[in-house]
Amino acid sequence: MFDKDNFLEDIRKSAELQAESLIMTAKQKQEDSLNVLEKALSDQAELEHQRTLIDAEQILSHRATDTRITKQKIVLSAKQKIVDSVYYEARQFILDMSDSEYFDFIGGLIAKHAVNNDKVIFADRDKKRIPKDFLDLVATKHKLKLYIADKTHSDLGGVILEGKNYDKNLTLETLLKLIRQKTENDVAELLFS
Repeated sequence: MFDKDNFLEDIRKSAELQAESLIMTAKQKQEDSLNVLEKALSDQAELEHQRTLIDAEQILSHRATDTRITKQKIVLSAKQKIVDSVYYEARQFILDMSDSEYFDFIGGLIAKHAVNNDKVIFADRDKKRIPKDFLDLVATKHKLKLYIADKTHSDLGGVILEGKNYDKNLTLETLLKLIRQKTENDVAELLFS
């Protein structure tokens, strides 16, 4: 005979077993999903950590490079000041010459670069201290016909030879600039090697 109560009890037990199995499967899937998510988050955190380390290394590398460049600029600037002082001292040496030495120097420039009929333009500061016969003595000694110009130049020293076709700028500043262009590398090498 068909026992309805047993049948319903069997269905209930079977349903409970299936429900328990479904719950266990769901819990396992939930645990697996949490493990996968936890692993993904851990991997992401490790990747971010590695990126942060790389960024920090790059920042430190850039700062070290910037520091090295700044140091090189400071050293270069100091060296440039030393080279500048060498040429400044050369200029001062000429400006501090006695009148006799200075006009021997100027006479040598005129003798080497002048041609007949050049007008000699002296510096403002030299015009007052030129010996009266200076240009005549230079011209006679080197068989030249030279004239003192009515005007002066504003440089600190030297002369400008005003010629028929072109002028020759032998002012102290121009001569030192030309000398510096030719010798600056040698001076720097002598000072810093």
